[in-house]
Amino acid sequence: MSIKLAILPRTRAGLNREGLQAYLAHSHGPLVMAHGEVSGMFAGYVHHYVHDEPSTLGETLADRDALTIIRFARIEDMIASKASPAYAQIVGPDEDNFRDPVGSLAMLVSETTVLAGPENVARKLFIFRHGADAQDAQGWAEALAPILIAQGVDGPIAAWRINTIARTLEGPAPAELFDEVSLRGAIPADLADALSAAAQTYFADAPASLLITSPRIFVSSQKD
Repeated sequence: MSIKLAILPRTRAGLNREGLQAYLAHSHGPLVMAHGEVSGMFAGYVHHYVHDEPSTLGETLADRDALTIIRFARIEDMIASKASPAYAQIVGPDEDNFRDPVGSLAMLVSETTVLAGPENVARKLFIFRHGADAQDAQGWAEALAPILIAQGVDGPIAAWRINTIARTLEGPAPAELFDEVSLRGAIPADLADALSAAAQTYFADAPASLLITSPRIFVSSQKD
């Protein structure tokens, strides 16, 4: 089972959303990839750049402009990457150019796949389930399965994964679990209503907040 690290940086004061995303895309991401001691350990490395888009599935998670997901084949690979001289001397210090350590979040998550599909999509949706039970992933997956099957193989939802927070490495977790949804297009109103009704039934009054993003893949976790 792979190790999955989710990072939500707090944008550095004086740097707006566009500035953060441009720095990640054109400076930090390439810098990470240029140092094999760090990125050579990655089994996946994807930035998700947040953009404003209304949705009936929840309110926007405040003050977040990007989300990074890094995968490792083994916990030892994550430790080696972080402990490398290149990370300590170059990559780690560069993080201060785009993020504020106070308010930045890093979490190890465990993944439950409801619908397998491509990661190279135009849009991704992350739905954070506040107040949910961290053990709810399997039950929520079972509740989602018939809805996602009913949409058909070419429906607007290309993939759905449920991420359960296993451990926080930096800052408090923003939720107990969060959905990671690959989108082919806008979710039709009837499908959105079905998903909302299922969440209301399963999570009762637990509120949800979301991020709608465009992914930039540096290292794909999906092999041809």
